[in-house]
Amino acid sequence: MADGEGERAPDRRPRRLFTALVPPTDVRGAIAGALPGDLGVRWAHPEQMHVTLAFHGAVRDTGALVERITAAAAEHPPIRLRVGGAGSFDHHGGNVVWLSADGRTEQDRAELRGLAAGCGASHRFTPHLTLARVRRSQSASALAVAAAVEPVDVLVQEVSVVESLLGAGEGGRALYTVVARPGLGGPAGSGGGDGARRQA
Repeated sequence: MADGEGERAPDRRPRRLFTALVPPTDVRGAIAGALPGDLGVRWAHPEQMHVTLAFHGAVRDTGALVERITAAAAEHPPIRLRVGGAGSFDHHGGNVVWLSADGRTEQDRAELRGLAAGCGASHRFTPHLTLARVRRSQSASALAVAAAVEPVDVLVQEVSVVESLLGAGEGGRALYTVVARPGLGGPAGSGGGDGARRQA
């Protein structure tokens, strides 16, 4: 995921934006390393992996959105996520295969949902990290791969406001550029630790 903070002059052109939690690079790399290349599945690249909090669509006033997300983030402490466990959604005649990325404890889950709501999430918010969009015939094998990914706990301390340019990335994938990274405020929401990832 490219970092575009501070690189662009303010303008009012529509930008396709979403707000997300982005796991550390090593976590995304480990997940990608567990995905086999022999299933004919187009897995997400590590730099594309994220947990969407809210999709904002075409936004003209990026600065106002960033201010709103910054205020929402300041109201919530760092959140511990448990990334692992497979699931899927129906999507245009196929399936989206994902890993669950919910809060590690009840308090973390409550903070995550409060943060998502503050960022503009729908009432049907299901925290997840997308691995692939597959045909129905591939769904069972892709779900089996996802279920075998080792769960990991991650402490997230910031949110990312991201611009998505459809088809502008490698191989026609979406290109994601971080517009801003507002920090989460307050002490860690549960337990102790220094924020390092932990294998479950």
